[in-house]
Amino acid sequence: MAVNVGDIATELGRSTPPTAQQEQQWSGWIERAYRTIARRAESLGRDMASLDAMLVDDVVIYVVARRASQPADGAESITEQASVDDGSVSETRRFGPKGYVDLFFLDQWWQMLGLSLPQSRIGSIRLGVPVWRTPRSGL
Repeated sequence: MAVNVGDIATELGRSTPPTAQQEQQWSGWIERAYRTIARRAESLGRDMASLDAMLVDDVVIYVVARRASQPADGAESITEQASVDDGSVSETRRFGPKGYVDLFFLDQWWQMLGLSLPQSRIGSIRLGVPVWRTPRSGL
């Protein structure tokens, strides 16, 4: 754990040291970000020690700076869109309703760490009665 409150203040372009309340709050977020990364790595069968420590620190700084720059009473949303052939799908995720905002990791940060969730394969299946079960005409 190499990230400290000064790193967050520098990332935000704020004076260091921050107020005592901010320092305590940011320290808690830093610890929670490390725990979140460790849990994700464990759930994917990876050892936290196998991750690039500098990348982990970068992601922690991004996550905590992003959280510190968002007002606690504001809701943020991200819209992701995917297009295939002539169709497209979009999904909007909202964060922080009613004054509750938690740490949020962008998918690209998980990818940087090599901790992306496995992509699910979407396929098509044929519904209905199999051909070999359909009655033959003329019997």
